[in-house]
Amino acid sequence: MVLFLTVGCSFIQNDEQEQDQNQEQDNNQDKEDNSDTKNPTEDENGNESPEPEIDYGELIIPRLTIYTDFPDKPNPTFTKEEYASEITYNVLYSAIVTYRDGYFYASGEGEVMFESTTEYHSTVFIVEAKNYLSDRGETQSKNFLNRIEKVEQKWQNEKVTGGTLFIGDSFFDEYQFFTNFYNLYQGQNAYCHGISSSRIEDWYIFSKRLVYPVEPTNIVLHLGTNDMFSGKENPYDMLEEMKVLFNQYFERLGNIDIYWFAIEPRTYGINGGAFDTYSSDTIKLMNDLMQEYCSTDERLHYVDVSNYCYKNDGKVDSSFFLDGVHPKLDKYVLYCEALQEEGLALEINKPSETTDHIEFSEVSSVSESATPIMKNNKVLNNNFAISGKVVINKSGSNPHLEFAFDTTHYNDRFLLWDKDKNDVFKLGYAIDKVHHADVNDVNINVNQEFSFLIIITDKNAYLYINNNLELVFRNVNAQTFTIASANTNATFSDLVIVTKDETTEWNELISKAEVTAYEKDSSTKKEILAM
Repeated sequence: MVLFLTVGCSFIQNDEQEQDQNQEQDNNQDKEDNSDTKNPTEDENGNESPEPEIDYGELIIPRLTIYTDFPDKPNPTFTKEEYASEITYNVLYSAIVTYRDGYFYASGEGEVMFESTTEYHSTVFIVEAKNYLSDRGETQSKNFLNRIEKVEQKWQNEKVTGGTLFIGDSFFDEYQFFTNFYNLYQGQNAYCHGISSSRIEDWYIFSKRLVYPVEPTNIVLHLGTNDMFSGKENPYDMLEEMKVLFNQYFERLGNIDIYWFAIEPRTYGINGGAFDTYSSDTIKLMNDLMQEYCSTDERLHYVDVSNYCYKNDGKVDSSFFLDGVHPKLDKYVLYCEALQEEGLALEINKPSETTDHIEFSEVSSVSESATPIMKNNKVLNNNFAISGKVVINKSGSNPHLEFAFDTTHYNDRFLLWDKDKNDVFKLGYAIDKVHHADVNDVNINVNQEFSFLIIITDKNAYLYINNNLELVFRNVNAQTFTIASANTNATFSDLVIVTKDETTEWNELISKAEVTAYEKDSSTKKEILAM
């Protein structure tokens, strides 16, 4: 019995163990079977786990410096462009900086923190506000602002966008010196405005209103001559300033092309007196530094016309210059040709011989229509005469024809002017920017043909209308001569040009009794006389 019981217990124990093993296998199989259908948001213990986080990248807005009178846009970047979205800006404190219509405006000085948020991002950045004041004083600052506001308004009215901007100092002043710009680049998407006396660092600020809103594809710069001759800066400092400006343009405008004109000599030295070795060496060093730097970036183009400013013996050629600083008007075509050689794809409408016909359409600015007079490949400014017939076909707002003797188009000029806007043009003139209207009894009606003759000696200028002497400009000192139209359709025909070299015809003109009398007059007073 004992033996039986022992054996019996052994069988029972083995059977229980087998049942336990089978149960464990079944449980394991259930786990395997259920593993494919487990809730993906549950962990291995069956607890719900959080959704994985999406990486939206970052919104980065660099510190921004703005100036009173020079609002500016922020320059945000998204590290993941696929999550870029509209940004909202909220000032955290202070009222000296406001944000409206995409721009930050300063009304005082200080640092202001802004919070910027999108659907996916939030960050803060600093806007530093400063009062604008040129280091050349309050008067110069106001002059700069007046020029900027005029150009800004003009370009906004004309909806200027893209294309090529010619900017910098007075070399690119289209009113004072580069007055044939819109003739040379007629029909091209190109615009010009240099600001007299401006220096490199000025354009860090000026660009906020004159460059960035236009979003040009090319920038042509004439900049640095005032830093050197007026500011007495050394070339190494100027190079670093130019690098800052270039980098600002690339950051704000992308991969545009920038063309920089090498600094020309002047007929006097950096420190006054004659142009000396120090001046020559300083200019050469700056140009060499800039040429080397431009060679490191295919977006930068070094343009050099300074070789035209020297004679074969290495001395400065004064005949290149209008006033010892700026080139004569007819030399600007050399600048345009040099740009073409460097790859700027703008067609040049080169000056050609004046024909017997000039047609003016109704344009708003005399600077856009100004036509120099040219004969035998020479642009004429004195010791010549031009005659012909004129018909004014149509007039608009403040319509006038002008015969201008300086590069500004408004300092010194004879005028046919419909000041009363009644389709009757009367004689007027400007001298040293002061205008005079209705100076005698000459009346020209729209669609009425009349003849004119202008004689310009190296002393005086004479205007004849219908064979009668009407105006005499005594001691004119004509820097240049152009015919232009504003808000007027006009046709000049049967034009004849006589120069001093054509001795017989010239002597016949200046032998007129009234011309002879004024030429012999010893007065040196600059004045215009109405007959």
